[in-house]
Amino acid sequence: MIATDYGTPSGGVLGIIGDARAVQFWDPTRTLSKSMGEEPGREQSIVWDWVALYAPGVRWDQKPPPPLFEGRTVESAAPELATKLDEVLRR
Repeated sequence: MIATDYGTPSGGVLGIIGDARAVQFWDPTRTLSKSMGEEPGREQSIVWDWVALYAPGVRWDQKPPPPLFEGRTVESAAPELATKLDEVLRR
């Protein structure tokens, strides 16, 4: 995490992903990170700058289901994510 990650993201940051099907979250208390396995007191376990692709119609219960694809950082995972998304859309 970097210093700018501690504040609400600007409209410019939220506008980076321009696809209406994509959902971005600002979670200042890290509720999602904790549900995905963040360990108290272990900063390196915080889930951030992470992208995941789930099958169409999949639902989350108490914990997230296994994704079809996941990667970090979002920027470096983007090319492979695009490939996987194309595969899912062609099905």
